[in-house]
Amino acid sequence: MRNLSISCTLLLIAIFPALPSAYGAPSGLNTIPTADVLDDGAISLEIESSGTGRPWGDDYDHFSLIQLGFQGGVEMGVDMCLTDSSAWLNAKWRLCDESTHIPAIAVGVQSVSDKGRAQPYLIVLRSLGKARVHGGFLRDDGGTRWMAGLDTTLAGMVTFQTDYISGEEDSLTYGIAVPLSRQVSVTLVNSIGNLAGEHGHAINVAWSR
Repeated sequence: MRNLSISCTLLLIAIFPALPSAYGAPSGLNTIPTADVLDDGAISLEIESSGTGRPWGDDYDHFSLIQLGFQGGVEMGVDMCLTDSSAWLNAKWRLCDESTHIPAIAVGVQSVSDKGRAQPYLIVLRSLGKARVHGGFLRDDGGTRWMAGLDTTLAGMVTFQTDYISGEEDSLTYGIAVPLSRQVSVTLVNSIGNLAGEHGHAINVAWSR
């Protein structure tokens, strides 16, 4: 079973093209962070490829992502671009859990490096039956962007997720996350660029413990 899961993962990586993702990104949907955080002592390891043209073409980049959970609702991580050896840090703090009267709220910062401006953000999460709605704001080089997203569980524990970031160079995305085992999942995403954004696809393979 393990060999079958690994074979399926490698096949998916070889077939599907990908889209540009947020650098130094914490746990989230396709592109936006969420108010979710890893439990204390939990770890998430991911492999992601991104680009907008032909698979494995000149604009195709590859990343490794590591996220760690700490006490007090804190999550920290580092993402590395395997194409040009760049790295970005991120940190998130969940201010409060969701309850009957209030949504879950988290603040954080992503894309922390010496090569660009870090992106602080605030995000909230509210459950509505089987669906979860996300919304918030992010600050980048172009100014303040608003973010929105939704995820919901479909048949067979497959999750549909979609999100949007305002701004001419950002995009609307939609895709599915498919569990291959209790610890391994694959996310496939399609992206529709805004006015100056590019269309594309994404593939992310995640292992968590």
